[in-house]
Amino acid sequence: MQQEIPARLEAPPAGLQPHPERQREQDRLGELVGWPETEHGPVTDEELAAAEAERREIERARAERARAERARAERARAERVTEQKETGQPESRKHRDAA
Repeated sequence: MQQEIPARLEAPPAGLQPHPERQREQDRLGELVGWPETEHGPVTDEELAAAEAERREIERARAERARAERARAERARAERVTEQKETGQPESRKHRDAA
């Protein structure tokens, strides 16, 4: 005979998943992660090190692009300000508010 579960226990609070569903997701993720190792053998320490080095290089390149973009934007703003000072034009509100 199946025990009746109170409604408050059937549905988890908003944003949380019930334990069995979470377990199924974890099991499926384990299967997906394990499949390549089944097909190609375990990941070696050298492969892990290479992947980590590649990840660090990608992060470094992203940070460098972000720095270059910030520098470009600052140069453009400085050029606008210099031009406006030279021509005696006040800085436009659009550019002033963006700075």
